[in-house]
Amino acid sequence: MNKRLVLLALLPFFSHADDLNSSYSAGSNYALGVATQGSSSLSDKDPSTMINGYSSSPSQESYYGGVTGSDGNLSSAGSAESTKNSTVQTINSAQASNPATAIDPSSTFITAGKGFETNASTITDGTNTMCSSTSVTKSTFQNYSCDRDLNDVKVCSRTATVTGHYVDNSVTSYVNIDSNSLSFDQKTGVATYTAIPEGTIISATLTYQFDSHLAFGSSGWYLNVDVLGQKMNMYEDYGTYTYIPNWNMTAGQPITFTLGNKQGSSIAGSIWQAGKRNNMYHFTLALVVKKGQQQYVTDTSWSESCDFDKSTATAEVSSTCVSPGGDRTVVVDGQTYTQYSDCWQYQDEYVVPANSTGNCDSLIANKNCTVATRSCTSSENGTCLHEQDVYQCETDYQSSGVLCGGTFYCQSGDCGETQTSGDNGFSAAVSKLAAVSSAGSDIASDSVDVKAFTGSAVSCRKAMAGFSNCCLDKGWGNSIGLSHCNDEEKALGTAKSKKLVIDVGETCSKKVLGVCLQKKEVYCQFEGKLARIVQQQGRQGQLGISFGSADSPNCRGITVEELQSINFDKIDFSDFYSDLESNENLPDDSSMVNSVKSKIASQVNQMEGK
Repeated sequence: MNKRLVLLALLPFFSHADDLNSSYSAGSNYALGVATQGSSSLSDKDPSTMINGYSSSPSQESYYGGVTGSDGNLSSAGSAESTKNSTVQTINSAQASNPATAIDPSSTFITAGKGFETNASTITDGTNTMCSSTSVTKSTFQNYSCDRDLNDVKVCSRTATVTGHYVDNSVTSYVNIDSNSLSFDQKTGVATYTAIPEGTIISATLTYQFDSHLAFGSSGWYLNVDVLGQKMNMYEDYGTYTYIPNWNMTAGQPITFTLGNKQGSSIAGSIWQAGKRNNMYHFTLALVVKKGQQQYVTDTSWSESCDFDKSTATAEVSSTCVSPGGDRTVVVDGQTYTQYSDCWQYQDEYVVPANSTGNCDSLIANKNCTVATRSCTSSENGTCLHEQDVYQCETDYQSSGVLCGGTFYCQSGDCGETQTSGDNGFSAAVSKLAAVSSAGSDIASDSVDVKAFTGSAVSCRKAMAGFSNCCLDKGWGNSIGLSHCNDEEKALGTAKSKKLVIDVGETCSKKVLGVCLQKKEVYCQFEGKLARIVQQQGRQGQLGISFGSADSPNCRGITVEELQSINFDKIDFSDFYSDLESNENLPDDSSMVNSVKSKIASQVNQMEGK
């Protein structure tokens, strides 16, 4: 007989035959070893010395005629004794002389009994005055577990780049040259100005006034001046010239003013001198001289990228440098600049409320369910991320009947629910049977390494900048925020909603230079809810066998020996009841009662010939 058949034979009874056989063999061998010691120790003993009143020939031996013999006149001796015994004679006399007991047909208990017999229907329909119709209600409480995300860890990325700005290190000087301060040569009409600072003349503005009526309309008296390569006419009453010569000047280098007139001929400086004296003209030349130039200075600029609203965060978990610091260069205007930073990119983690109901939806919506216990299964810096809840749900059962003399008699036929624990035990019995059947099916294909309820390790990614958390227990079934999640992660989300997984833990899935950039949550996933229940409550809860760690998950099946050690009476199959109740083919108390009523009515009709 192979292991598979052995398991199928043992599982329904969870037998411990091996232990019993070994115990029996040990006892048998001990008994055989001491069997002769008792008889040998008594072979030379005198019974009269050990037993008070002992006789080797008692008087009663005459009544024994052997195994197949007669009673040795025991019956005749008994009859003879009864004629002499006074107690026997008294009994016989009383029996013969006492009158027979008379029962009065009008006695209360006789008439009441006949009344009940005649009016039996009034008891069942509740109209009997000695009985009253009533209903019985009983409330039972059942625990159900579920889990949900309270908070999520979301990530922002802060990235540094090399930028810069120009700093003006130049010195600007302002020079105003007044025509009254110039001395023109009497013959050439040239004047010079030497008080110019070193630098570049970046702008020049000439402003003039001219008293034209003193020119008497003669073109020889309409003046102009040539300076810094620009000829400026002073033919109107006033005017302004502005230009950018960009002349580089050394310290003490002269600026030359050359005089002229509208006639186009050179004129003597005496005309200018005469005009200066009678205020015929006046001009000023304003210069802007700049020494030095702008310098480019590098800066470090930070930009932040978040795929969520940071204002909703309730706490900051951590800030990790994911791009180490050092020197970086940038080229501006053909020149290379170097900038240093301690870190070029940070990954910041924040706690954000998840507002998820997980697989607690139906329990939360049920007004008859209240939270019994809550336990946090995952946390970050003291903030709970994921919790497991136990809800206590109330179920009311009601049956109708009559109350007669303090005793309740059921009329509806479904009183088992109010007189026992609130149900007929069908769900619990089917759950255990289904668990055993599931175990047998699970190992049918493997006759070498026999294990039941084998699971597989699965994982989902979480906590990375610009990356959706594929471990959240909400959002499955739609594409919002799941564009980065693969098919395995989406399937895991569905398995979580059906309570097919056990959380093993969290580990790092992506590292760069020893820094964790992304984490993952690891689970043991099972084919059905029964497998998860037996694994979690039997293997882990009763046998103390863990599911390993996130880095090395252990989702193996349960061996035959381990199955035999699990007490299935202590396993709570409540989570499986909803699956049973969703199957309309499974009977409940009321449906079974109605079935029985229908069969009885059918038999009665047949007996009456209907």
